[in-house]
Amino acid sequence: MPKRRKAFKPRGMPKVKIVTSKKKNNIIYNVRYKDKKIGSLTISIQGNIALLSSLFVQEEFRRKKIAEQLIKKALHFCWKNDIKYISASAVSEASKKLLEKIGFGRLSENHYFLDVKTYFSKKRKK
Repeated sequence: MPKRRKAFKPRGMPKVKIVTSKKKNNIIYNVRYKDKKIGSLTISIQGNIALLSSLFVQEEFRRKKIAEQLIKKALHFCWKNDIKYISASAVSEASKKLLEKIGFGRLSENHYFLDVKTYFSKKRKK
């Protein structure tokens, strides 16, 4: 059963809702605006590693920090559930810049990683 989360207000838009659902080892975040799905992110859990996959925001809703909010939601989930590392792949330059902005390190041209504990310890120091 999907679980509603707090709404947030992307730049230049009314509030949107993030709906969370779980299927086996996958957590799916869907962003809804006026009962329409405008974005999503799936994280797959394998032991103490999470893989970010299927990040998508509809074109007319991009550049409003929706993707960033989805990734940060996934980071909080990992922190609360003792998942140590997050891995992600990115092909577009915008996705690569976003991952680097959040704090992901680059493993290779299209592969990124983040140590969850280090991420949150740095956030606390600020």
